[in-house]
Amino acid sequence: MKTLKNYFLIALLGAAVMAGCRGDDDAQECPTPCDDPSNPECPNYDPCWDTQEPTAKIQMRETYFRNGVGPVWTPFDSVFYNNVEFSTPHVGPEFEHTWYLGSEVIYDAVFSREHPIPRPQFITVSHVLTYPVDSTCYPGSTGRDSTSATYYIIETFNEFLTYGKFRGAFENQTDSFDFEFKLVYPDNSPVLIDENSTANPLFVGINFHDEGDSTYVFLNGRNLVGDFPGNGNDSPKGTMEINPADRKTTLLQYEYHNEDHVVHARTLE
Repeated sequence: MKTLKNYFLIALLGAAVMAGCRGDDDAQECPTPCDDPSNPECPNYDPCWDTQEPTAKIQMRETYFRNGVGPVWTPFDSVFYNNVEFSTPHVGPEFEHTWYLGSEVIYDAVFSREHPIPRPQFITVSHVLTYPVDSTCYPGSTGRDSTSATYYIIETFNEFLTYGKFRGAFENQTDSFDFEFKLVYPDNSPVLIDENSTANPLFVGINFHDEGDSTYVFLNGRNLVGDFPGNGNDSPKGTMEINPADRKTTLLQYEYHNEDHVVHARTLE
């Protein structure tokens, strides 16, 4: 309430100043009113302009090892290989968290779990957040929010979005070409997670770099990010990133034949 009183006093003061001046040469020059809702001295000051009521939003991610870099976090997503980190944007002593994962109840703001389970499998996690009530900006707030999210533990590596079919073009070029990445056995069967087999899986790139046919292209990574760990000469070295907003737009940046290349692509259904 004190903040709102200050807001009204400032507004009245601004009105008085404007009433006491005119725009002609014989009177006090009228100052240009400021227009900044974050500034208490401006007429349009809003004490709630930069506040957002907390929510029980669930964030999930995992890591993979990128050569020369080490562990790399993937963007927040819902399709995972094994270890998943669960977190919330709201961390601090003023927040209380209750998570429900299967039969588990967890009270930490951030935690991770391994998933040595039968695959494939969909799993639901729930989160309850308790937070201080801001009666000024959110008079109807209860100080509590809850939500649930479902995530997926993959059965084959090819279920990551970095594997699949794409259509793209080199930067500053208009001609497009289709290409594909997949991880398969020599008989073209998919590679299952945790499968014991003496057959060596193949990292295959079909028409990679618009070169036609199938080649050995080592693509490591997770659902939305990939890594080409080659030498940059006869094998590509660089990254592949899928836009987490649409899960279709793809950017490849790599060194190949000792030259740098950029390919803008999209996922093909």
